[in-house]
Amino acid sequence: SSSSEAPQHAELMATGGDDAALLEKFSAWCVVQGIDLSGCRLERTPDRGLSVVATRAIHDGHAALAVPLAATLTVAAAARSAVGRAMLGSRALGGERVSAQALMYIVMIDGRARPESFWHPWLALLPCAYSDPLWWTSEERHRLLEGTQLAHDAARHEAQVRDVYHGLFPALSRELPEVFPAERFTFEAFRWARSALASRSFSPAALGEPPPACARLSEEESSRLRNDCPAFQCPLLDFTNHDPGTVVSVGLKPLPAGTDGASERHLMLSVKGGVSAGSEILNNYGDCRSNFQLLLGYGFCVPGNAADAVPVRLGAPPNLPALRRGALRRAGLALDEGHALTRAEPLPPRMLAVLRVLLMTERSLIRVAKSSGVGPLKKAAAAAGSPEEGESADAAELQRRAAFLASLSEPLEPSAAPACDGELAVLGALRQQLLHKLKAVAAVKLNASGGVNERNAAHYRQGQEGVLTAALTAAKNAEKDWCRRHGIAWREEEEQEGEEGGEEEEPEVDEEVEP
Repeated sequence: SSSSEAPQHAELMATGGDDAALLEKFSAWCVVQGIDLSGCRLERTPDRGLSVVATRAIHDGHAALAVPLAATLTVAAAARSAVGRAMLGSRALGGERVSAQALMYIVMIDGRARPESFWHPWLALLPCAYSDPLWWTSEERHRLLEGTQLAHDAARHEAQVRDVYHGLFPALSRELPEVFPAERFTFEAFRWARSALASRSFSPAALGEPPPACARLSEEESSRLRNDCPAFQCPLLDFTNHDPGTVVSVGLKPLPAGTDGASERHLMLSVKGGVSAGSEILNNYGDCRSNFQLLLGYGFCVPGNAADAVPVRLGAPPNLPALRRGALRRAGLALDEGHALTRAEPLPPRMLAVLRVLLMTERSLIRVAKSSGVGPLKKAAAAAGSPEEGESADAAELQRRAAFLASLSEPLEPSAAPACDGELAVLGALRQQLLHKLKAVAAVKLNASGGVNERNAAHYRQGQEGVLTAALTAAKNAEKDWCRRHGIAWREEEEQEGEEGGEEEEPEVDEEVEP
């Protein structure tokens, strides 16, 4: 099955050479590697880049595409390449462990530039530039993403790539200029490799557990690498475009008996329902990927993405009383934990539980803790950071803590304390933070029919606004329901988004939250 939206992929930019010649060289390389292209062809479209089209009907349950494991680019294969061995054997790096992601970047940059590289026919066919925010100008990022989480994370990702690059260069170029020529291994090349890897990789889960021996690092290789690249690349399969309505299966399997290369395991992509002749062979990059993840990693957005999420991280004064710190610890909560608001769950229970710990009266907090049997809260705060405090919890203690968290997940009762309105205080505080975020996101109006970058930013912002609006509606409905159950007249407060004439407040910056 397929959605009504056009399939998406990040590769909107042209390749660096004659397209027809590059396609011919890649097809010839595929034949040598035992990749059967008799049932498909590569086709370029102006809006989606390269796509894979079926030239004959592919029935349900049959592999649409199959690539021998030996043709894939894994971290292990990168480590065993000539440029990979040179990098891991470098004296200029001082024996420090090297980023596995950086190793993949270097092998990709080398392979794209050198015709002698094993992967050159595939890498030369990749686009020269990508459309994720790391490729936007500073002015574009500021104008299109101001006030959003993505603005912060795009800058953070770029800084991380710079840090990795400067940890290797110019040291490698000075030590081995023939292998790592400075004009080839630039920061711009690293940025290209980062976007190519982020938008075209597959999860190691597709290789099975444990993975085949050829995809596993040796003990020596593991001692030289930091395990920070849970991904590998598969030529041909990486040209398939994303469609959130398509159901696929990707895994390592042998070809049917009697087929050429049947003794070798292949990475196969199967499409539920099959593919008709002349139709595009589609992929699904993940049903739960939000537009935040798609835009940052792949360079596109899905309009009306049901998986969109808004990250929220609650703040609190640094001098939080020990009793409340102890309550958070006993309940397994943390002030700095991230919460993901979605349309399906606009008010995450753990987020509300943290707010209740912060806002309920101390007497109520002690009473709830006592009824759950979790012990003195101030003592829990004093034990923070102690390994014994966490390791000594037996099954009964863990059950009591779970009961405490469950109690904190229930709405507060009305309070006689003048400074606390029970659950209304919790929901009111949350609504203020949500309004603040909504103001920052809605402050910029973009054209969803504009250029590629503006269109993607518009879809991203629309998704953020939609989730925040759903959360505000859910909070308002929760207030109404709470008042009705307790016989309290509910009065809707006017939602002011800021006083006219005042200076606009800087938006809070949350860490990325993976939904």
